[in-house]
Amino acid sequence: GRLPKMAIRAGEMLGRSRVASPLVIQRGDLVEVGYARGGIRVMAKAKALEAGAVGDEIGLENAQSGRKLRGQVTGPGTVEIAERRD
Repeated sequence: GRLPKMAIRAGEMLGRSRVASPLVIQRGDLVEVGYARGGIRVMAKAKALEAGAVGDEIGLENAQSGRKLRGQVTGPGTVEIAERRD
C-alpha cells in the first residue's frame, strides 16, 4: 500500500506525487545486507544510516568493519548491494 504525503479531501484525484510507499527501514535499524557475484552470495549485518521504503537507495555502515556503503531496500530489514560496474 501507499500512504498520503499530505491531507487529501474526499473525491480528490490521487497522483503519484501525492502518495509515498511506507518506510520499511528506519535510521539506526540493524539490517541484513546481501551481495551476489559470480554465483557466490554474501550476507552481512549493517546499520541503516537513513530510512527507506522498498526500492529506495540508502546509506549503510557495516556492523563489523564500519565501512560505509549504499544499497537498495528490498523489504523490511533487507538491503541488496548492487554489483559494481567499473
